[in-house]
Amino acid sequence: MSNLEQNTVNVNKKFSFSDFTKLFSQTIQIKSQQVFYSKNVRRSTKNTIFIVIFILIAFFLSFLIMSLSSGVGIDSYLSQMFSNISTSTNTWVIDASILGIAGLSFLFAHKSGLFNIGISGQMLAGGLAVVGLSKTLTESNSPILSADAGNTGVILSLIVAMASGALVALVTGILKNFFRINEVVSAIMINWIVFYLAKFLITKGSIGAGAGSLAGGNIGNSLEIHSNLSLHDPMGNGMVGAIILLVVLAVIIYVVFRFTTYGKKISSIGKSQSAGVYSGYYTKSLQLSAFVISGAISGVLAVVVFASKDQLNIPSSSVGSSSMVPVEGFNGIAISLVAFSHPILVIPISFLFSLPQVTLESLATGISSLTLSLSMYAVAIFVIIYRIQPINFIKKLLIKKEKCKSSYYVNQYSDDKNNYVNGVRKEIASRNINIFVKKQENQNLNFKSKLNNNLLDILSINEEYFDNIKKLKNNFSESKKSFNTNIITNEGGK
Repeated sequence: MSNLEQNTVNVNKKFSFSDFTKLFSQTIQIKSQQVFYSKNVRRSTKNTIFIVIFILIAFFLSFLIMSLSSGVGIDSYLSQMFSNISTSTNTWVIDASILGIAGLSFLFAHKSGLFNIGISGQMLAGGLAVVGLSKTLTESNSPILSADAGNTGVILSLIVAMASGALVALVTGILKNFFRINEVVSAIMINWIVFYLAKFLITKGSIGAGAGSLAGGNIGNSLEIHSNLSLHDPMGNGMVGAIILLVVLAVIIYVVFRFTTYGKKISSIGKSQSAGVYSGYYTKSLQLSAFVISGAISGVLAVVVFASKDQLNIPSSSVGSSSMVPVEGFNGIAISLVAFSHPILVIPISFLFSLPQVTLESLATGISSLTLSLSMYAVAIFVIIYRIQPINFIKKLLIKKEKCKSSYYVNQYSDDKNNYVNGVRKEIASRNINIFVKKQENQNLNFKSKLNNNLLDILSINEEYFDNIKKLKNNFSESKKSFNTNIITNEGGK
């Protein structure tokens, strides 16, 4: 049947609910088979399991260290953690969102091969911009700050903060891509420039035009950000807005790197800039755009940090009485690295690491920082073990194959098993290629017909895939029966 005839048949046949349930069942089966037979899926699944194990070990070690130093039992820490979850849900969600958005900001730049250590400075610039926006709108009695303004103020503060963070990141990106100044060095210097600019604008008693112009009533704090420019809902809770921003950003970034040409180009030059140049990519423009987008995400982080909690301002602990740049950006680096730069994985990792910070700081100061640092070491140890693979080395060194009369049949069974596994892998790859080819054939159709044809094509391709897998399984079952018969006969004849 020609492609035109196939498309005509698919258009005439509509994708029904029964087809949907059948496709869903097929997808579950294929995904489960990929876990066992696809090298990439199996590797990523195994990595995820080991990462969770190593992080749990890090949690246990941090609890053990705190227990030995304070004399409080580990069971007390655990009971304190779980008992405080219900009473600290709002704080937990906001802190997790802060960690997650900071991690996504670093992740976007890191995908292009750049190390954005300037997230804190970009965040602080976004915070200053929102405070300045609030002051300007308040003095001008803007209708945006009225009770019936809706979410216009929140959107405006997000835009202003993102533009400010992107502008600061643009400076670092230009220095890196056009003047070859290392982005780590320039970002650190710009962090301190923004930090002291914020201190100059917020601290009263400074000398010069504009000194203390954003200072609030309390010493060291900035002016209050108007609630219309914050993430607070009518109930005065910024938790919902914070988690929405985290999830939306994570999904968008995942879609960009998973399905768009731009994301694929960014990932490719991040792995090898030379390969990107030889492929004809404008690597400097791509890296610069990735760094600017990372700075814009840092601007979103500023709104969550400074305009989602009960205190709507830049607090004294961030600038006024502090002698160091805010740590939110640096924590984001750790979150992104622990999540192996996967945007969706950033979300559970952020909630996991923010849990001790919210629930245990009242019991033992510093336990959250200790847990985060130990977890970073745990992930680093996991990477070392993964690269060296000492368990496989010990197996090869100590475990030797037993030589027996049936060794021929054992080797034959191993070969048959390897052929079966390789056959399944080829069928998985062939299925993916066939689906891709069919989608290209449907490109000239309208969206509704294209979607209908794609789903029906996947159904038919899956049927062929399962038929071939069944044949492979039957062949392997026959060889397994033959193997068992020969082994029993051979062992009986000893």
